[in-house]
Amino acid sequence: MELDLLEKNAENTGPYYNVKQAAEYCGYSPDHFRHLASEHQVPRCGPNQNRYAQSILNTFMSSPKRFKIKTFSTRRSFKKLEV
Repeated sequence: MELDLLEKNAENTGPYYNVKQAAEYCGYSPDHFRHLASEHQVPRCGPNQNRYAQSILNTFMSSPKRFKIKTFSTRRSFKKLEV
């Protein structure tokens, strides 16, 4: 998966930000940033996994599609049953 390669190869260089600081750095509200971070799987750092590295945030802001979770929606087709 591309995200695994990104986490291994990216240099998680500081400074490190909490959610509120990371949201401010990226120009979002904390709630919207939380939503984006979970939707796009932005890697977290630190012993409690509650920090975001500035280098990762820069990469996220330049190309958020690299972090996007690929989901597959399955649409069920209904068959008419005759009774």
